[in-house]
Amino acid sequence: MTTLANRPRIRSAFGDLLRRELEDRGVSLKELSRRLVGTNATPEQVNGRRRLLQKYLAGDVSPSAHARKEIAAALGLSPEGFAEDAERAAELQQIADALVPLVDVLYALAVRARERSST
Repeated sequence: MTTLANRPRIRSAFGDLLRRELEDRGVSLKELSRRLVGTNATPEQVNGRRRLLQKYLAGDVSPSAHARKEIAAALGLSPEGFAEDAERAAELQQIADALVPLVDVLYALAVRARERSST
């Protein structure tokens, strides 16, 4: 049974959107990192940006609106390519998916209670 302690963690959906765009364009994380920090960047700057992008991909961190626009531009997308509305819709779907088992349990309990009260 799902409780507050073991409930599913809702991740930022931006990572899924970013992963799909990277795959569709054949762009590696390292290449995107280079595009974002510029051609004169040090390897440390590229690696720092890559680590941040990895956090986005994992869903641990959701980027700011400014960072979304930078990433969209680096991938040749319109700024709306990573709109927060699309991410929010994906997060709401995760919440709905997590609620389905709880609704099933509540329904089973209600049926059981009704059966007991009618006997």
